[in-house]
Amino acid sequence: RANGCNAGPSQVRILLLENMVPPGEADEDLADEVREECGRFGAVREVKIHEVVKDRRIRAFVKFTDLEAGGRAMAALHGRFFGGRQVRAMPYSEELFSAGELEMAGG
Repeated sequence: RANGCNAGPSQVRILLLENMVPPGEADEDLADEVREECGRFGAVREVKIHEVVKDRRIRAFVKFTDLEAGGRAMAALHGRFFGGRQVRAMPYSEELFSAGELEMAGG
């Protein structure tokens, strides 16, 4: 906050995680694992796992109660390895998430 700006990428309500598991390998435990891991950064309101059929990507969406918790999770998880795969973490539109539009670009 040295520049006086407290908005920006450090405040994230909806966090999109990609490249956690290979296509077709999302199981019922993935949402619980994501919730547990992200819960280390703050209260998690909701986790959704979605497979983008056209290019077979697995996406995990995490809705945080607190904007700063989402920012901390994004900073900690982006680039980290999960099961030998490097995770991509980015913010996602709250409006798109709420509307069930889970295949749009994040960031």
